[in-house]
Amino acid sequence: MIQCKDCKYCKEGANGELIFLCNPFKYIVEPECLQKWQIMKLNEMLSIQSSQARTNSKLNDIQDKIIKYVEREIDDFEDTEGWKYFEDQDDAPENPDWDGEDYEKYDF
Repeated sequence: MIQCKDCKYCKEGANGELIFLCNPFKYIVEPECLQKWQIMKLNEMLSIQSSQARTNSKLNDIQDKIIKYVEREIDDFEDTEGWKYFEDQDDAPENPDWDGEDYEKYDF
């Protein structure tokens, strides 16, 4: 079995890292190349997923702060505008002169 570092589709980068130019859809040098390529892609997907999870945890913290801020603003708005509306019917002013019988006298 040929090693990846000895393959013509593998080159060494500036930092000493290996750069794979493998494409299993066009050419495969050895049967193990496909397995190695799959492992490399799985590692790549895992690193992307873990970085995305870290980003999401940061965004969750920001989202929680925004939700708390919006809830506080809504509560403040309701408190300042609450005097305009009667919350209970008991608080509403009653007209002592009104009795329901007068309404029935008129034919609308």
